Amino acid sequence: MRRVLAAAATLAAVAVAGPLCHAQTVYPIDRADILVGSRFDFKVEFPGLADPAKIRIPLQGHFANTDDWCTPQVVNDFEKAMTTGGNKPEIYRYNAAHAFANEKSPAYDAPSAKQARERTLAFLRKHVG
Repeated sequence: MRRVLAAAATLAAVAVAGPLCHAQTVYPIDRADILVGSRFDFKVEFPGLADPAKIRIPLQGHFANTDDWCTPQVVNDFEKAMTTGGNKPEIYRYNAAHAFANEKSPAYDAPSAKQARERTLAFLRKHVG
């Protein structure tokens, strides 16, 4: 199951992180832990590899309304491009700051993080099994 979740997360990273946030790195777990204190096994970011209008896989995204990195306008544009292309992503916005789900971040927001986690697990159960 861990490998399936990793594959699903990688697909989401390719589809979302690149076009939205213009990052360009792949870190193994130890590097990710060092950089952001992540509880995840990896961090993948690919710039510009996916055209949102051409994405044909189920996609769920969780975004902070207070974020100057992945701004609400960028998220709105991404959602609009996907919808125009015929795919309706599950986009969730939280009244929280960037990194709201990172327990080691000053921006950690427990209720938003809990809701994002529940939604993510439900999405993976539905689409991965």
